[in-house]
Amino acid sequence: MGDYYLEGIKSTWVESNDVAKSLGHIEDYTIMVSAMPDSGAFNILLGIKYASMADIGPSREKYDAFMAAWGEANQDSSRETSKTYPELRKITGQYLMHELTMLDSSSE
Repeated sequence: MGDYYLEGIKSTWVESNDVAKSLGHIEDYTIMVSAMPDSGAFNILLGIKYASMADIGPSREKYDAFMAAWGEANQDSSRETSKTYPELRKITGQYLMHELTMLDSSSE
């Protein structure tokens, strides 16, 4: 069911993040898929990169701008597509991660 789920998020999660990115609400997003069939608690990871922690919080202004750009047709289509998600995947957790850049100690 992973391929079917990925096809669904292409028209929902990916397209909505493209809109958010074009509006400057997020820096980037990523989808990571395990190459190992018995990879543990999850096999697909969806990630969003924000410029700062302040961008994670709710904002009525950003929401309204996003909804105007996303449009009614996309809202309806996304709702319909995402109805199948509970049958296709199990959310095993939500994580707030920070990217670390390791400094080369020899260059100090």
